Amino acid sequence: SNKAKGNNIANEYPELLVALGGKDNINEVTFKGSRVSVILLDKTIVDKERIKSQGVETIVVSNKKLTMVVGKQSEVIFKYLNNQINI
Repeated sequence: SNKAKGNNIANEYPELLVALGGKDNINEVTFKGSRVSVILLDKTIVDKERIKSQGVETIVVSNKKLTMVVGKQSEVIFKYLNNQINI
């Protein structure tokens, strides 16, 4: 995928969004360091293999939160997902 240009990242991670169950399944997104955490309405519809195919190294699931270790792209992924759920 192309490097993000400013805020123009609308098409950067559509596969990741689908793998998380779509924007309607995401309640909240946060990021800290190399991790992006999402609070999901339904964890059972998440496709972990598909998430990993997007370059996510590790997925940690606890209660309603799913945390992805994504490295340097964490802020870009956070902004993308956050923008999607606020459209």
